[in-house]
Amino acid sequence: MVTVGFAVELSGSFASCRLSQHRTIVGNGVFFDKVPAIDSIWDAVHTFIRIRAGVLLAAGAIGAQDSAAWALAAGLLGGTITAGTHFLKASGRATINTSPEPLTNWTASFSEDAFLLADLWLAFKHPLVFLAALLLFLAFATWALPKLWRLSKVASTSYFARKAQAYTRLRKVNA
Repeated sequence: MVTVGFAVELSGSFASCRLSQHRTIVGNGVFFDKVPAIDSIWDAVHTFIRIRAGVLLAAGAIGAQDSAAWALAAGLLGGTITAGTHFLKASGRATINTSPEPLTNWTASFSEDAFLLADLWLAFKHPLVFLAALLLFLAFATWALPKLWRLSKVASTSYFARKAQAYTRLRKVNA
């Protein structure tokens, strides 16, 4: 979400954005996204940030020149899309983060970064292609979110079960 705000600022759409703040936050986000334990905490904290930011960004895109009803509708739609994409990302990453090796996490993270840049480029250069891609993604998210939610619950349960077994074995060895 911060990277989107950074790109919107660079495009000159919102004069109120501050470039230096975005550089720091984008840098932190890119780093935190690569470390599995920090990534899970980052996603948990951003559950309370990203959705509100999506509402504000969508409502701000409509602007004050249009009616408040349109800004409200855009905010609700932006918040809904942001919530869906955040929950899809967070549940997928929570499942990936249970893997003990870092390659899957890094691959997922760099793929997300690449898709984000491609989406931003499409949104500014070819908005109709972007809208078509967004509709395809939303259809995929609607299908995948319930499956990823179930999978992340199973993965986190088995992860904590493995930790409890290791702790029990360690106590038996030390006893």
